[in-house]
Amino acid sequence: MPDCHLRLRTIRFKDGRAPLTILREVGSFDQRLVAKRIGEVIARHGPDVAGFAIVCWQKDCASTADYGCSPVSPIPESLVCDFVRNRLLIERIDSWRGPDHTLPPDAS
Repeated sequence: MPDCHLRLRTIRFKDGRAPLTILREVGSFDQRLVAKRIGEVIARHGPDVAGFAIVCWQKDCASTADYGCSPVSPIPESLVCDFVRNRLLIERIDSWRGPDHTLPPDAS
């Protein structure tokens, strides 16, 4: 049997029921989420972005990494890996903190 694919992506019903959306591939949602998050980060920094780092991985742990620094970056390229690791740890620790900036009682 030959492979086939649906031509329609969204079906809207005339009686007002919720539309039916067909996702063509499992990874499409993840790719849109990654692109959205990257866009949000860039928008927060505006034209002052001096460097970037990104790592993407798949369910089989295959991964790709890339980074870059502009000439005005205060982080030299040789320290990007350490900077990213420390920044991610800070983000994680901040997510563990309570609203009064103290760690939960069970974290001591």
